[in-house]
Formats: sequence, structure tokens, C-alpha cells
Amino acid sequence: RIETDGGVLTLTHGGADLFIDGEHQVRPTHDVALGGEYAHLYRRFADLIAAGRSDVDLTPLSHVADAFMLGERIAAPAFHF
Repeated sequence: RIETDGGVLTLTHGGADLFIDGEHQVRPTHDVALGGEYAHLYRRFADLIAAGRSDVDLTPLSHVADAFMLGERIAAPAFHF
């Protein structure tokens, strides 16, 4: 659920159903929208496993590494709400 000053967007059923301000948007048929997507994804997994390979984007981990190596922890006094 995403609330903005322009309205509310809601995704349900694993993202298969989209509502904008409570109005259901057009939903593609399951076999085209989700069935094909998952079949392709699992076929890719099977191909990678059979080849003994991986398909990983490590770029986000470099940001985490930078944060740990460049960041600094500064203790502050406790606060209460």
C-alpha cells in the first residue's frame, strides 16, 4: 500500500492485482502475466544450476562495504519520546 497526496495505490495477490484509490485496474490473464514470468525465472535458475554458475549483481554490496569502511559511529545521549 502506497499513500500519496495524489491517491492510494494498493497491490494484492503477490502484485497481480493493482488498485488505485480502490478501483481495480485491468488485470492481464494469469498465464501471460505471472505464469510466463515464473516459468522463465525457474528455467533460468535450472540453467544456472546445471552449468554450475551464478548470476549475481554484487554492486549493492559495494555500497554496504563503503558504509562500513567509511562510516563512523558516534555515541549520543539517550533520548525518550
